[in-house]
Amino acid sequence: MKKNKIRIFIAGLVVVIIGSGMYFVPNISKAGGEEEKGTVEDDIKRGNLERGSSNSGTTAIGVDYEYLDISISPDIFLEVEEVYQKTDAEVATQSAILKVTKNSYDTTKANLEKTLRQAKTALQEAKITYKTDLLTLKSQYTSSISTGEIAADSYENTIENLEWQVKQAKEEYEEAKNIISQYPKIITDNEEEKSKKEKIIAKLKTQLKKVIKKEDTASKEYEKAKTVYENAVKKKEEMEMINNYIMSYQNMEQTVSKENSTNIQNFDKYNEEATLSSPSSDLQALIEKVNRDRKEQETSYQVAQKDYTKKKAALEKCQQAVEEKETAIETKEKKVETLEKNIKKKQEELADAKKQVNSLQVSYEQAISNRENQSVTAKKELEQNLLTSQGAKISYEIELAKLEETLDAAKDRYKEAKDILETFKESFKDYIWYTKASGTLYYIGYEEGDSITNMIPILGYYNGNMISVEVSVDQSERASISVGDEVTVRTDSMPRGTKGVISMISNTKNSTSASKVTYGVTISIDNVQGKIGNGESAVVTFASDTLENLGKADK
Repeated sequence: MKKNKIRIFIAGLVVVIIGSGMYFVPNISKAGGEEEKGTVEDDIKRGNLERGSSNSGTTAIGVDYEYLDISISPDIFLEVEEVYQKTDAEVATQSAILKVTKNSYDTTKANLEKTLRQAKTALQEAKITYKTDLLTLKSQYTSSISTGEIAADSYENTIENLEWQVKQAKEEYEEAKNIISQYPKIITDNEEEKSKKEKIIAKLKTQLKKVIKKEDTASKEYEKAKTVYENAVKKKEEMEMINNYIMSYQNMEQTVSKENSTNIQNFDKYNEEATLSSPSSDLQALIEKVNRDRKEQETSYQVAQKDYTKKKAALEKCQQAVEEKETAIETKEKKVETLEKNIKKKQEELADAKKQVNSLQVSYEQAISNRENQSVTAKKELEQNLLTSQGAKISYEIELAKLEETLDAAKDRYKEAKDILETFKESFKDYIWYTKASGTLYYIGYEEGDSITNMIPILGYYNGNMISVEVSVDQSERASISVGDEVTVRTDSMPRGTKGVISMISNTKNSTSASKVTYGVTISIDNVQGKIGNGESAVVTFASDTLENLGKADK
């Protein structure tokens, strides 16, 4: 019995929060009173439902029920202290029905507040976990995507490198053939080139002397600017030290330590120069003078800094020019040396040049072969890496959905706990349950000393605008229905069917035989327009499975 209650409780969309929870249904949802255009079977098909059960009953005057649903837990209970009303009594809205004990109310309230705190803590932890895991997920995703991008770049670089090798080998091969065909002219050209470079070297040395002279001048100007700048920095730091000391001096009530001796000396020196009279006026005047001097010193500092930077850049430019000239001279001299060696060895190298032509031709043909073979391998690697990158995107979306689902679940638990606590506090005033509507009491579910449970209504009262139908449901189907579920009802006056809602599920077994156990279920139908009469035959259809759930079951 206890297991069945738990299953029904969960099926009734009561989210079990940490430890325990509670929710209140002040008045059940009423079914729509308009007649459906289709039949009962059509209505079930339109609702995307595949399988259901139908039960017969008779219409009667409608009853509204008020519930206070409590999750089954030994730590959560509400004990009835006193019942104020009896059945058949006429009640108005906000009529007192029963009172629970202060101890049970306070205990339940404390447990719900504890649950809310736990849910809030869990939500905060879930947010932190979400942010941390999201950063990790993004990092992994970025890394995987980068792998694909790098693979594409690597492929392009490989192809470019292979093309370059072919081009380079071809150029070297063609160049070698050209050298051999024009060898006598090359010797002459080398001699002329040598002469030209020697003239260039002489010209560069003359230019080097001028540049060195400019470097000396720039160095002297730089040193002067550096000295001015360093003095400005020092003066600025002194002014800052004085200003800081004055600010400390204003609030100082203890003896100045030896560590501030430098500040004191600067301050005393500055104070003597200010020649102030009274301590208070002297300090104010000193502060004003310090501020003026700080501004003047800041301006001097910025000017010195700018001039220093300019002179430093000029010196570096001259140094660079000297270095470039020296490098150019060194390069030219090495070139001349190389040309001299080449001219002397040209006759001996003629035979070697012919051999190089043959060797370069082989290298050129090998480069072409490498380009063809390695291009195929590089393309296969690219395709494999791109597939890996595409898979990473799908994996990222799946994992992101899981993170968001976990966070949303924590948010839902917190909201449920908050709503449950607020609803609970609103349900009782001074520990008393008041009616939410008026009418004749048909049913009171509790007596003094009883504990309010999630399945027994607190009260029920006749409602002339509603029609009720009571049917029996087999115990195997009880777990799949909950208070508040919609059903389809077909009556004598409405053969095409109308909507109803489950308003009560009895906890008492109705046994017709040892093997047949049923439970009473009350269905409420909105009958404001009076289309359904009392005492009509009725068939109630419970939709038990959706197409999606059935598909999973078939698997």
